[in-house]
Amino acid sequence: MKYGVGIDVSKGKSTIAILSVEGEVIKEPFEINHNQNDLDDLNSLLNQYEKEDLKIIMEETGTYHLPVLSYLIDKGYCVIAENAFRIKKYLDRGLRKAKTDKKDALKLAEYVCDNWYS
Repeated sequence: MKYGVGIDVSKGKSTIAILSVEGEVIKEPFEINHNQNDLDDLNSLLNQYEKEDLKIIMEETGTYHLPVLSYLIDKGYCVIAENAFRIKKYLDRGLRKAKTDKKDALKLAEYVCDNWYS
């Protein structure tokens, strides 16, 4: 099975959610800090899945996303840092405009699942 990992990056922390391409929530949104221990815990969680079955997406956020991006790339994951405007257009397609880090992480995971083959 294929999985999309959405990472909503903020200053010093990130909110992460995991969805299957079928739309099943595998891991409810949770927060990590941008420190070695939390990133190692994230790596342990992601290691439960085959790397070729994971696609990880995060929004380009100036420099806030760089520690997480470089850590995950160093670990050999497929990581996409997507343009913030493209993500905003995708997030705005729904009727409800509520914005929280948890909802954004789920929407990012949905985005990567919807675009898995493109």
